[in-house]
Amino acid sequence: NSSRNTKITANQLGNTGDVSGSGNYVGGIAGYSEYQLTETMSTLTNSGDITGLDSVGGIFGIAYNVYYNQSYNTTTPRVLNYVDFTNSGAIVGNNKVGGLIGYIYMRGSNYNSDAESEFNKDTTEGNYYILYVTNAVNSGAVTGQSAVAGIFGHVYTDTANSTLYSYTQTGVVSGEQVVGTSENFTIQ
Repeated sequence: NSSRNTKITANQLGNTGDVSGSGNYVGGIAGYSEYQLTETMSTLTNSGDITGLDSVGGIFGIAYNVYYNQSYNTTTPRVLNYVDFTNSGAIVGNNKVGGLIGYIYMRGSNYNSDAESEFNKDTTEGNYYILYVTNAVNSGAVTGQSAVAGIFGHVYTDTANSTLYSYTQTGVVSGEQVVGTSENFTIQ
């Protein structure tokens, strides 16, 4: 798929309109953000009310990133930076609901060009993502049933190196204040 190699820079984007979806993956900027190749995404804002089922967020419903290492011997992880993400709209969903991002999924893998469905996870060789989040701000109400939080609903990364460095969460939340559920994610 040629879109895997397309570098899209997402900086200074905003949404002010309400977004309502009858399914999953609903967000103010994008419902489904996949295969991020740019190193930094910054100044993404949402002030509209966002409503959906699962994986719902003010900025992204889901940020899905799998590191496809075609050379099998890369020793440098892919580092992603989310900087200055802000939401003030009301966010409503069921599962994996976040003021900024409903679901973050980041996994390292080796890519088998003969069969896309075959992945061999190997984080020992550096085939993984590290996510750094700085200045995450939510002032909107966030409502859901499970994995609900003011900043991120659910975060999965393969290594414990991913970190939320600075955040402000003042919205009323029907779950956790910062991160609903997570695997290998540190909050400072």
